[in-house]
Amino acid sequence: DLIARLGRRKQLRTWAFGAGVVLGAMGLVALAMGYLPSASKGAPSSTEPAADVTARAQVDPPTRRPKGPPSPKKETKPESASVTDGPFRRSTRPTDVVFVPTPQNVAISVDGGELKQFGPAFRSIRLTPGRHRFRFVSEECCVEKTVTKSIPGGRSNYRLAVRLDYKPARLYITSRPSRARVSVDDGLVRGPTREVLSVPLRSSVEEVHTFTVDAEGFQPKSQDVRLRAGTITKVDVRLDPAPPQSPP
Repeated sequence: DLIARLGRRKQLRTWAFGAGVVLGAMGLVALAMGYLPSASKGAPSSTEPAADVTARAQVDPPTRRPKGPPSPKKETKPESASVTDGPFRRSTRPTDVVFVPTPQNVAISVDGGELKQFGPAFRSIRLTPGRHRFRFVSEECCVEKTVTKSIPGGRSNYRLAVRLDYKPARLYITSRPSRARVSVDDGLVRGPTREVLSVPLRSSVEEVHTFTVDAEGFQPKSQDVRLRAGTITKVDVRLDPAPPQSPP
């Protein structure tokens, strides 16, 4: 009897386990069947009539995006326009620089080059546009002068007028009596005799100036003298004794 009861218990456990497995499988099948119909309801049927699709398309028109402000129009330059057109255009062609020095007996150096005497063989030079340095030298009569000029391009010629300052003339006067006073051009230059006086020249390499020599007890004497820039001129003057004064 004990063995028979143990066999029946084992058989009941087997049936219970099998029934649990069957019930679990049936639950899974039922769950899957409930999901499929709900999913099929959300998707449109491929067999829907074309007329219904067209009608729904007419009822629901597509939405339009709101229009923004119009974009600014871009200005385009004509094809014939050029960046260098207009008043700011610069030419790169060389220009003939024509020298007009005063005085004309000068030598000229360009951009540190050798000095060339101004004259029929050398009155101009062709230069590229830009800044150039010109040196004018006249050792005899004038003070050396250097100028820097910006030469434009594309011109037939560029007139370069330069006036040099004249070197002062030198005047040396001897007199009798030896101790006397000298005045040049109404006192512009003053000094004693037997001394070199520097006299500035106003407008040319040679000028006529007037000087006066006076001494105590002698009559003053005035006369003209031709002076040249950078050179010394010697003049000898004899003064006449002053007439005796009559007694009161």
